[in-house]
Amino acid sequence: MSTAQNTIGPVLSTRRHNRYLANLMSYLKHGAFIVAPFYVVLIAYIFLTSCYLIYVDRISIVRIDLYFQNLFPLLVTFPFVFLIGGIAGAMRRGKRRRSYAVKTLFNSRYVANFLIGTSVVFLLTVFMGMFTAVKFTFGDIHGFKHDIWQADLDKLLFFGHDPWQILFAPIHSISLQQIVEINYNMFWHLQVFGIIAFVAFSDFKTERRVRYLVCTLLVWAIVGSVLAGLFISAGPAYYGLVTGDTLRFGEQLAMLAEYKESTAVVYQSYLWDSYSSTVTSFGTGISAFPSIHVSIVVLNMFFAFEINKKLGIVALLYALFILYSSVYLAWHYAIDGIFGGMVVAVIYYVARRVMVDKIIPFKLS
Repeated sequence: MSTAQNTIGPVLSTRRHNRYLANLMSYLKHGAFIVAPFYVVLIAYIFLTSCYLIYVDRISIVRIDLYFQNLFPLLVTFPFVFLIGGIAGAMRRGKRRRSYAVKTLFNSRYVANFLIGTSVVFLLTVFMGMFTAVKFTFGDIHGFKHDIWQADLDKLLFFGHDPWQILFAPIHSISLQQIVEINYNMFWHLQVFGIIAFVAFSDFKTERRVRYLVCTLLVWAIVGSVLAGLFISAGPAYYGLVTGDTLRFGEQLAMLAEYKESTAVVYQSYLWDSYSSTVTSFGTGISAFPSIHVSIVVLNMFFAFEINKKLGIVALLYALFILYSSVYLAWHYAIDGIFGGMVVAVIYYVARRVMVDKIIPFKLS
């Protein structure tokens, strides 16, 4: 009897192992099939931008390694936080619940989702490295030629005043500037890349989440690369440096500089030093029109309305706050955010018509 048990045990163990691997491969194939549109758009962007950088003889400035050092760990951290939280919660329960929770966390479906998510954030890291390199070349090669008419259009839209004179000067204070900077320079990045990581590592049951990832790529590519390259401008923070007119936004910049610990002023100097030295670093490249900061939160707003009307209203208010902040901190002209939001609306509408949301049927082979 013991001999039979010794023989059957390894056989059953091998069968379970083989079944686990078979299920894992099935889930991976299914997940890769659903995420295929994201892969196609991303690889197309990397290919086209590589061709552009080779054409302008700037392929050497690509520093993808900087994004693997700074961005990739952040994106991969999010699922580990949820994983550790789940295990910690399971450890506090009884033995049976603990065993069930651990098995659930490490079953083939969750492992497949994690591997697919890792591939998504890996490629996104490469994408961001290429995006920064392309953005860096715009001012370096073409110069900032469009600041004057963009600032003049702003003035026309705001009844003969530069927007900062209406949105900034009457209510400016150090306390308000601190709040705006913390949100714009830190929280924006956490929530934007946090949402991307959450979607990347979530269970790909519907095409809505894939559509979100595809739309995110298209916004960065069309708004941040194509349109930014065609209408390259530096923004109010650098208006005097690129046009010679230091008076137009001089008062605004002086008021911002009164806050000695201003992260906006420090980062603006960092970007200009990088541009002047023609050395790419993490997050470098100057481009005001259109605004990526505003465009991404507008995209989040559209998807938030799909989920819940109240959530959509919160996202709308946040998008308006980011638009206000971009002008307040002298990063952008008002039209940068307004035009960016309009382009995002078109991208969202087209993507929703093309990528119909549906449950993807799937059975294990």
